Amino acid sequence: MLSMVFTAIFCAQAAWTYSSPPSGAITQCTLSHISTSRPCTYKTSRFISSTLAAGTYTGHTLISRSNIKIYGQISTADSYTGNTVTLTNSLSADDARSHDASGAVRVHGSNIALYNLNIVNSLGEDQATALSVQFSGYGLKIVGYQLVSGPLAATASSNFRRDTLLANVGYEFIATSYMEGNTDFIFGQTASLWITGSVIHTLGYG
Repeated sequence: MLSMVFTAIFCAQAAWTYSSPPSGAITQCTLSHISTSRPCTYKTSRFISSTLAAGTYTGHTLISRSNIKIYGQISTADSYTGNTVTLTNSLSADDARSHDASGAVRVHGSNIALYNLNIVNSLGEDQATALSVQFSGYGLKIVGYQLVSGPLAATASSNFRRDTLLANVGYEFIATSYMEGNTDFIFGQTASLWITGSVIHTLGYG
């Protein structure tokens, strides 16, 4: 079953050019949204998708529905270094009363795809989750993103960046991305996680 899931993920849609929605999409806004701070939402037969214009979006992002794709505008398609969209929050697990609740982005739906986003919990202290995945289904796909617990432009001397990625349950695929943290910063309970072509940057003692 797992191999079938990853086969489906690998065959999924390639990176979008970010100048127009994918072919066949039913657009629910004008493409002028991509030059503003408002998201542009459109539908295909299977997915509801949203594009985010360049900028920093502060606050919790909870994805509770299934079959959602979120694309960030990029300056180059070659690398996550071309990402121009940051989803950020600053909250510790202690204050939120759980690792999941502290997440800047929380995935509670299945068949979710995130493209070219910087996801940051900027607190810079112990146990502050950037991305939390909690749905026990199939097919979370993440491509071309930067995932950081602490400031995005952090230096290697910062040693308090725990719990960056909470891959708690479900099947998850991460490609051509960057993850940074310190001390068990990729963790979870029963998830199956496939990471390929990505950078895992350990700060401090790891």
